[in-house]
Amino acid sequence: MPLTLTNDLTGLVSREVSAASREVGTLGESLVSGDNMNVEVVDAYLGNSLRDREFFLGAIAQSTSYSVNAVNITENYLNSISSFLQKGIITIATVGVLSDDKVAVLQKHINSIRTQIDILIDSAKFDGKELLGGGAKEINVQVGVDASSTQKISIRNIGNNRIYRTSLAHAVNEWLAQDFTRTTHYANQAELTLAIQDNENLISHSAVGGGSGTGALITVPQIGDALVAVRTLKPALFSDGLSFMIPDFTYILSQEAGAPTLSTATSIQLQAAMNSLVAGPFGNLAQPDLFNMFHNAVATSLVTVKDRTIALDVFQSALTNIRGEQARLRTQKTSLFEAIDALRATINVTEKTANSYTKTDYVLTAQEYSQLIRQIVASVTALQAANKIPESAQRLVDSLAR
Repeated sequence: MPLTLTNDLTGLVSREVSAASREVGTLGESLVSGDNMNVEVVDAYLGNSLRDREFFLGAIAQSTSYSVNAVNITENYLNSISSFLQKGIITIATVGVLSDDKVAVLQKHINSIRTQIDILIDSAKFDGKELLGGGAKEINVQVGVDASSTQKISIRNIGNNRIYRTSLAHAVNEWLAQDFTRTTHYANQAELTLAIQDNENLISHSAVGGGSGTGALITVPQIGDALVAVRTLKPALFSDGLSFMIPDFTYILSQEAGAPTLSTATSIQLQAAMNSLVAGPFGNLAQPDLFNMFHNAVATSLVTVKDRTIALDVFQSALTNIRGEQARLRTQKTSLFEAIDALRATINVTEKTANSYTKTDYVLTAQEYSQLIRQIVASVTALQAANKIPESAQRLVDSLAR
């Protein structure tokens, strides 16, 4: 073989060093940017798809704060309203031992309390919605990718004097709400559902018309059945306190055969009292006396024992229902937070999975980076070592030429 001075490793080392240098540059960019610049096509597709899903879920999670804020604001207003109702109850409870002039002062205080409560109800607004005036009867909060993944928030409408109802009216409303056939005023379940959503006074509208119902007025037998049913469920309502509130009806009822009371009367006896045209000792007919207990905005006068009994019942009933609404809101809020926590957990898992495809693994990338540097150094070292062979041959030729 002819002796040559050419080094066969030069081209190989050059290619290896160039390829390694490009890879080192790519790995360096990955370390700087945090994005894996060597990601495979399929991995890039999967990672980017998961990233898109993460962004979508993140936007949904941010939107849930809207409903949380609405609930928080409502809770604050309900707390203030309950505080005023408590003050009213305390005021009414002290009236019986005071003189007439002091009663007049307390009457102004009760009227002021009702005014303040009305102002709070009208002021409870968020994003243009009247939170306590029917503007937030149903808020569907999306808590998942699917449109069907929603959490419902419902805030009861207590505006337009809906808060001022007697305990008897509330109890009858609860019973009527269970079945639209219990009153002829609501022609179908859809009408009753709308009425319930708007917190309509079912018994009042049934008796005088209006609201969501399109049917006829409630019949006297239906009212009698409703009173008996409510008495069975809540016998404490038909105590002496109710007798003070509807003295005419109680008196005329006692004139029936067997001298029934509110606690013992049958539906037939209650109907007979409602149909009676005889005036009671207080000058009113029996039916109006009873029906006055069914309406919103019952007067809270402190003049007579009857007035004070009604006023106290209205305030206590309002406070009880506000407490119930607060408990219902807390339950909805808890469910909403649970859904939000589950959503954020899904976002975290999605983010980690997407990162596993598209983000830089700093430990592995740093190892590959240092390995490539060593590879370049080794290649250059090999080339330098190989260059010593031609040098030896050159010395041999020089020595032969002498």
